[in-house]
Amino acid sequence: MAPTTKKDGKSTSSSPPPGQKSLTSFFGAAKSKKTGELIPPKKVQSGIIGGLKKQASTAAAGGSNGAKRGNDESNTKAKGVDRDEETSPPKENVENGDEKKAEKPGAPVASVASKKPSGEDLMDTDDEEEDKIAKKPAAARILWCLYTGQDLSAIPRDVTHARIDPSAKVIAAHAFRDCEQLVAVEVCEGVEQIERCAFLNCKSLEFMKMPSTLREIGSWAFYSCDRLVEVELSEGLQQIGDCAFINCKSLKCIKVPPTVKKIGNRAFQHCKSLNHMNVPSAVKVIGRRAFQHCERLVEVELCEGLERIDDYTFCSCKSLKSMRVPSTVRGIGGSAFNCCDRLTWVELYGGLARIEENAFRFCKYLERIKIPSSVKMIEREAFRGCHLLKIVEISEGLEYIGKAAFLDCKTLKRIIISSTVKNIGADAFNNCDQLAEVELCGWIDDINMAAFRSFHLHSISQANSSTLLRRHS
Repeated sequence: MAPTTKKDGKSTSSSPPPGQKSLTSFFGAAKSKKTGELIPPKKVQSGIIGGLKKQASTAAAGGSNGAKRGNDESNTKAKGVDRDEETSPPKENVENGDEKKAEKPGAPVASVASKKPSGEDLMDTDDEEEDKIAKKPAAARILWCLYTGQDLSAIPRDVTHARIDPSAKVIAAHAFRDCEQLVAVEVCEGVEQIERCAFLNCKSLEFMKMPSTLREIGSWAFYSCDRLVEVELSEGLQQIGDCAFINCKSLKCIKVPPTVKKIGNRAFQHCKSLNHMNVPSAVKVIGRRAFQHCERLVEVELCEGLERIDDYTFCSCKSLKSMRVPSTVRGIGGSAFNCCDRLTWVELYGGLARIEENAFRFCKYLERIKIPSSVKMIEREAFRGCHLLKIVEISEGLEYIGKAAFLDCKTLKRIIISSTVKNIGADAFNNCDQLAEVELCGWIDDINMAAFRSFHLHSISQANSSTLLRRHS
């Protein structure tokens, strides 16, 4: 029976009119999914009504949003903006359309399997195709790069061909570093400088032609370009930097133009295939170790104007056979020709003042040397270990013979020491097994007691102010 209440002294009933069910009987009781207990009808009623109100408010908001979206689209068209030009895609995409279709009464919610391919799915397919292309052998791919001075990060490391645009005056430091697949580079007229490490470790590069506008090749520019065979330098180049072509093991041919004024330290060190080299007259100093370990270097052309051959310049050039030192050279640095095993002939001219330590050490095939009158000092071990050296001509003017200067010259038979010599160091002629005669042409202030350590004196005589020492027979 329906409950009754009193109002204004009259009893009223909360039961519905005839033919209409009450809300309580309409909604009935419900079970909780979590606990399984019955939920009072009033709570069920209030929950459903609240849900209906929320749905109504959502529908109203959707209508206003749709109107707003329509206004935005009309404004966009009015401004002439194309959404396809945006960097990121708009949020409204195919998936939103699927959701709207699912909201219709009676329409089933689309499962993942029943969806049409979306934009992301198509993009994934394209990525897979790109991956397949990327996995092709590097030799079959050609990747071009036009260099205009862009940053290092903008140059792909797998580039195979490059063109240096005339607008780029400088090839920046490290620009093509470690581009190990780079085969060919075209450097156009207009480029003035190649900075340090620009082509470092480009192991596939085989040929380079420099434009006439190029003035400087920076340090380490072509370090370890293992397959670089030929480099063509044009007139106009002024400087080859330190270590510019170091360790280019395949480099055979390079002609230095007459405009070059500097060849830096270690510029061609370890270029083991280099067989010919010229040094123009504008170069005043050849840098330290510039051609060290160029094991196949047979011929070097030095021009008048050169003033110094620095330390270790031609050290261990094991195929070098002859050397003409220009008259303008004032000094031959330490170990400059050390271990040039095949060097048989050296021509020294007036102007040379000093032969530094180890300069011709272990030149095992050197047979003869004439010291010009301009030389004042032969420093320690300068000709040590020249096993086949038979004749040494010392001109007037020499003042000092250093320690072990001619040590282990096994075939030296006769030596004439000029009257200007004042000092002879220890072991200067030690272990010269075949030395039979030494002629002193003047008074020597200081002869070290060990200067002729293995030389057995038989007699000392002086005639016409000269002293003759003969080996004991």
